Amino acid sequence: MAGFDLIPAEAYESLPSEPTARFLAMAAVAETRLLKGSASENVRKRFMGELAAAASELGVGKLPAFPSGLIGEPAWESFLGELGALKTRLRLRTLTAGLQDSVGLALPAKAVIEHEVEILRRLIIESNLPEGKKSRLQAKLNEFIEELHRKRLGFAKLAAVAAAVAGVFGGTSVGLANAPKAMQTIGKILQLVGEAKSAEEEDQLLISPPLQALPAPGNQGDEETGNADIA
Repeated sequence: MAGFDLIPAEAYESLPSEPTARFLAMAAVAETRLLKGSASENVRKRFMGELAAAASELGVGKLPAFPSGLIGEPAWESFLGELGALKTRLRLRTLTAGLQDSVGLALPAKAVIEHEVEILRRLIIESNLPEGKKSRLQAKLNEFIEELHRKRLGFAKLAAVAAAVAGVFGGTSVGLANAPKAMQTIGKILQLVGEAKSAEEEDQLLISPPLQALPAPGNQGDEETGNADIA
């Protein structure tokens, strides 16, 4: 596996320059490559090492380094949970920077997001969380579904739901077997909404009328001078 790069050299050329967006893009590339290859011991170590180094270098957060010995399933699952929590926090930061924003979602996008919400519901029900926490999280999801079916989805409601889920499932002290899956699911919802917002902004740019060119400096003065000469 010496020649297998989780993040190929050519991929770096197209990565965003902003640190948060850059790390999220690097993680997406690495995860896609991981799924396509075999998750051997060496590949897992490379995955953990490269993303931990990227997070540190870009200053977006901290991920645990891989152990010196063999990577057991508990250590691997713990790393994936930490990675999912970091990605969610980064997406939340981007989202909360524009809490007054909203996005119009097409019906297919709403259906995909609602499916992910139902996955979250099942994970909450099957978890060993106290019943009170389960009820509060379910109530948050109900509020989000109501918001989802409005004409436009407000970012503030999405941020509240994501923060509530991340607060329960994303903590390092939470020993829930389904925590990584829950964090991946809320991360996917944030990603879907972010992509829809980006597409909406691009469409808006396409339909916006072009700006009119300003007159060259001095034209108005020249015209007034000419008029004065005529007079």
